[in-house]
Amino acid sequence: MIYKRLLSNTGKPYLSGDDVRAVQQALKDAGFDPGAIDGKYGPKTAKAVKTYQKAMKIKVDGIVGPQTWGVLFAPKPDVKRNLRRNDTGEDVKLIQKLLNYFGFLCGAEDGIFGAKTDAAVRLFQKKMKLKVDGIVGSQTWGAITAPSLECFKQWGFIILLHERDYKFMVKEFQAAMSIRKDGIVGTNTLGKLDEKVIVPRFTEEDMRCQCDKYCGGYPVGRVSLGIRVLAERVMRETEKDQKGIQFYITSRPNKHINSALAGGYRCKKWNKERGGASGSRHLKGLAVDIGVLNASGKHDSKMRLAFEKNWLKMNTQGGVGHSASKIVHGDTDGKRRWKY
Repeated sequence: MIYKRLLSNTGKPYLSGDDVRAVQQALKDAGFDPGAIDGKYGPKTAKAVKTYQKAMKIKVDGIVGPQTWGVLFAPKPDVKRNLRRNDTGEDVKLIQKLLNYFGFLCGAEDGIFGAKTDAAVRLFQKKMKLKVDGIVGSQTWGAITAPSLECFKQWGFIILLHERDYKFMVKEFQAAMSIRKDGIVGTNTLGKLDEKVIVPRFTEEDMRCQCDKYCGGYPVGRVSLGIRVLAERVMRETEKDQKGIQFYITSRPNKHINSALAGGYRCKKWNKERGGASGSRHLKGLAVDIGVLNASGKHDSKMRLAFEKNWLKMNTQGGVGHSASKIVHGDTDGKRRWKY
């Protein structure tokens, strides 16, 4: 079963569903008593989850988030041999299933370690910074069954593994969640991975270059997920005490401002033509320009300042700036606060 939502004891009426029932059965199979297997997340199930979390040495909160789900349902291969080209069997079928699930397509899950499986294993090893030899040994098994990888998939950051590599994916998630960018999945990162998934309001399409003459909307915008999640967190925080505040990404055609550049990605030619900085984070899709309006649809300098302050508060290692009290530029690096 695939993870879909946070599960917790919310009181009566208890949270219920097939996913709760699956958790209860998995807990029972692992030797932790959740009470009746009734699909209701009551006190006994929450207690069993806490006991399980403590035993697994993960965050103990009685909540089944991506991390706990990943540990509970992680495939447990019986690693009795290293898998390589021309091997066959159920363990080969399992690695094929996992490779396909995480987007390293290897074709049919037929239990035959052929050319496509070999290529997929090597690509996975390369992206995960493992020894690239096409052999599925303990390190490769450990990497592909790690609960954190499932968490990155649920958050959507798995696409960054394909675009770049494992360390880049981890760093961009850390930047989005305002924690130390070291590329290491430690306690803080695991804790953030276990939180409720944030879906940013600004999409990949919003981040496309708007030059309309050089690149045809370059690029797709998938690498922008980290900056979009960070922007979403800051916008939600600002909305708490700035009633009626509205946001728009300046790469969208709008009546409020004739944007000189583009709010998300910029291709090199467009950035140069419009006077953008040569090392702009926009060139990599790692920055965003956001307009701030009040409830009347007018630019509001006080609201803009509140948004900037929250950006700095929630992203102490990143940068934020503004232009003419209208556009707020935000990224995950750069100067602390500046004007342009």
